[in-house]
Amino acid sequence: METPAETRLEMELLYNDSIKMIHEGRIVKGKIVALKTKEVLVDVGFMHARLGYHCPGF
Repeated sequence: METPAETRLEMELLYNDSIKMIHEGRIVKGKIVALKTKEVLVDVGFMHARLGYHCPGF
């Protein structure tokens, strides 16, 4: 039987493996959900409190 620490570590590893890391320059699939004059809102299946990119010259 696993100890609580082993169970926590296993759950933490599973959680970390499930997170999509988004870095500048990385290509990801997504769905455009809003277009503004100088901004694009894209749903990439990643929830974040505030993640956005300003596109100068867009």
